[in-house]
Amino acid sequence: MWSNVMSIDKCEGEKFNELLSGVESIKELSSAVEESKSRKYIYMAGLCDYADEIRYKIESFIADFILTRYKLDFYKENLTYEKLSYPVVTLISTLVYLDYDAEKAYVMRVLNEMASYDVDAIYRFRLKTIRENWREIAETCGRLFDGVSDERDIYNVINYISATKTQKPLEVILNFEGKHFLKRSDDGCEITVKKLFNVDGYDIICAVISLSATKLTLNCEVEREALRALKHIVRVKVN
Repeated sequence: MWSNVMSIDKCEGEKFNELLSGVESIKELSSAVEESKSRKYIYMAGLCDYADEIRYKIESFIADFILTRYKLDFYKENLTYEKLSYPVVTLISTLVYLDYDAEKAYVMRVLNEMASYDVDAIYRFRLKTIRENWREIAETCGRLFDGVSDERDIYNVINYISATKTQKPLEVILNFEGKHFLKRSDDGCEITVKKLFNVDGYDIICAVISLSATKLTLNCEVEREALRALKHIVRVKVN
């Protein structure tokens, strides 16, 4: 029997719930929850025959978790802005998914060296190099923000940051059936719109950026401000 444990500080209850949900979605795993005075634990077990597959799925999930939840929190705390708005959310989302594949490969190498998964400790103590890179980017954005007078200037900063990013043509379709979800037009694969900001329009923008989509077809209504922001980052068709 393969087994391991994942933990996080008890004060990060929302993050723990997301970690638990991710673990429970891995079919080959069984899990149990415990807590101490300061931490919450997820004990995981699976058949040895599937150990490599299970470990890869867990580490891929944790890497995605760190590079969305913690990275988002980092930029929200370290960028200079008055309040969240559609231009600011578009910028933060762009930064969250900047160099994502390379960063994920690095985080997974770190995770592969771990005997257990103390998620918050891994982020704070084993990923200092990545966090320093984020800090430099945040400081660069701060300098670019000097003299910014309106939202067009923010979108110019976004375009400057994204200038070296190569995108393959990808059309996605936004639908609503009780909740928003995206569908790739090439293979019909459905993608959940993650609740990273907990505002529908913000989360849709973040999801579109995460996919590096080049065209978006809207099969449902979105806020006018959200539509305006989307048009800055992708070609939009409204059905």
